[in-house]
Amino acid sequence: MTLTGLLLTSILSVSHAPGWSDPVISIEEPSIYTGAQRKDIEVTDGNHVHQIWQYYQSQVRIGYNVVLTDGTIISPDTMVSRNVWSAYLSSALVGTDFFGVWRENSPIWFAVNDHTGEPEIPATLFTSTPWSWWWYIAADSDSLGRVHMTYDTPGGIWYSIMIPGQPPMEVFRDTIPQSMGYSLLDVDGDRVHILYKSSADWMPRYAQYDLDGNQTLGPITFVDPSPYQVDNRWSLCADYLGNACIFFKENGDIYPLQYTRIDRNTGELLVDGKVIYQVPSSSTSWPWLESGPWDASLHLLWLEEDDNYGYYRLIRHAIIDLEGDFIIEPYTAYDYTDEDPENISYMVAASNEVGDLFVAYSEGDPSLPGYWIRLGWLDHNFLGVGDQEVWSGGPTPLSMTLSCNPFSSSVMITCEGPSLPGQLMVYDITGRLIRSLSNLEGSSFLWDGRDASAAEVPPGTYMIQGAVDGQVSSIRVVKL
Repeated sequence: MTLTGLLLTSILSVSHAPGWSDPVISIEEPSIYTGAQRKDIEVTDGNHVHQIWQYYQSQVRIGYNVVLTDGTIISPDTMVSRNVWSAYLSSALVGTDFFGVWRENSPIWFAVNDHTGEPEIPATLFTSTPWSWWWYIAADSDSLGRVHMTYDTPGGIWYSIMIPGQPPMEVFRDTIPQSMGYSLLDVDGDRVHILYKSSADWMPRYAQYDLDGNQTLGPITFVDPSPYQVDNRWSLCADYLGNACIFFKENGDIYPLQYTRIDRNTGELLVDGKVIYQVPSSSTSWPWLESGPWDASLHLLWLEEDDNYGYYRLIRHAIIDLEGDFIIEPYTAYDYTDEDPENISYMVAASNEVGDLFVAYSEGDPSLPGYWIRLGWLDHNFLGVGDQEVWSGGPTPLSMTLSCNPFSSSVMITCEGPSLPGQLMVYDITGRLIRSLSNLEGSSFLWDGRDASAAEVPPGTYMIQGAVDGQVSSIRVVKL
């Protein structure tokens, strides 16, 4: 078998949880720079995934494409940067346009493509100001079509607001006081949420601004002093009320993943460093936070090590409410533990307006010279957010409707069709049968949210199935 054949064989085997797609290879050529494929993604048109990544065709350049979740190419791989050293990228959506930004050594360059991937603004210089401590650029856009960015300079972290163009128009710039190094930024409505490292103690701070660059809150310290600094791979987003939500861990293998929520009006810590998840025997990394499928919910993603090898080989997912309590308990979305010695890294994620969750990550066998980018997604329908009914085919499928979804204590499942099933089967998100329902009352079954042993099941997503004349129908329900 050729080397290419061996590599493809090594990356085409992965198990995934119900509701998650088979992950597809989403770039045309792997990178030989294993483990260093920084990337970012944005989603337009519901399922057009715009990817921007480092080490395009194994050069220190910036690649860009647009793909669908089944691997269909909308816009092929192209070099969006100039043909010079380019790295440390970020991205944002400006309306439905894709805004990509990166470092050309120290200077910051950007490009804009429309929702189909067609170029609108080629690689254009934004600023020649050098970086001092950290090369990362955080970017997001507002409803006025302006891009807000934070980036490190020798004088501290600059906060800039610009209008993309040739040349770009910078409408605001200021230095965040006592700042240096790494920063994150999220624009939500009329507020800009910013995380940064303090030059006083290298601990993280939170500050809030309005869309014109006026500081409205902060700085706010949201972690206790620690011998371990907070890991740079923290994540930030706003909840549906506009409060800042932060998912992070301290920079040590044994430290747990934590969640903080900050009131947008007062700066009060509504949730103060709540421990979300910890695995004493292995490490977690790349915590990622996205708006959830329901208003008062948040998606959580992270990578987890495999004890046997020390590589990150599990992608874990959970959904929490705004207080940090689980709606869906942590489970493995993608599992590479059967691969030897597979490694995954540099995970990013994005969600669309209906609650689908998209994830991209580098994957490769360290014994072979190549890292690919994989793309997978979680269908919001599986969570009971949108369309609820799925059936296997046939001219007269069984139809099922729910009295409420999500539910808290009990739910009524009403069946319609030429024939009714004698019982319904309830499965958890892993496909394990937890209960059969035979208490038919007319055309409806009642589920009290308990398993076969009468124990209350934990919050999460469950699948209810019924079969009539060999035709299987399913409906998904979420227990709060």
